[in-house]
Amino acid sequence: MLVPPLCIRPTVQSDFRAGTNEDDLTIKLSEIIFLNDVIQRNRLNGVKMDKLVEQWDFLQLQCALYINSSLSGIPAHMQPKKWIRSFAQRLKGKQGRFRGNLSGKRVDFSARTVISPDPNLRIDEVAVPIHVAKIMSYPEIVNKTNIEFIRQLVRNGPDIHPG
Repeated sequence: MLVPPLCIRPTVQSDFRAGTNEDDLTIKLSEIIFLNDVIQRNRLNGVKMDKLVEQWDFLQLQCALYINSSLSGIPAHMQPKKWIRSFAQRLKGKQGRFRGNLSGKRVDFSARTVISPDPNLRIDEVAVPIHVAKIMSYPEIVNKTNIEFIRQLVRNGPDIHPG
């Protein structure tokens, strides 16, 4: 089972109460480790197999809730008392990691498109259609190493690519 670093599951310190509040993932991980330890001790102490199977099922449920806390079909006696924010809840939805943080943002000198493969391109190349390249602009710092190139771009004008 993967354990995320503390920056993903930070401890929250409160100004109003003494002590700290652990992240939901940290609490769930400690429960999983505790249950694993209980099963290990019970195996060594010769506890009946049906009790071990019950504990094993509960451990599997805790591992599943660690990944996705909105599972359906959980027996009533195994329902969690408190809802936790699991990996799935952190990733999905409008406020999730993908749409909230990693999707496109408004930035200058960029365009939106659909990414598709092209067998004619190297792995480090991007193809831009000519009609898009003609209207896209970006700031270019002029210095003695590129002044002739920039002059040629200006001579080409807006209708000739590159220009």
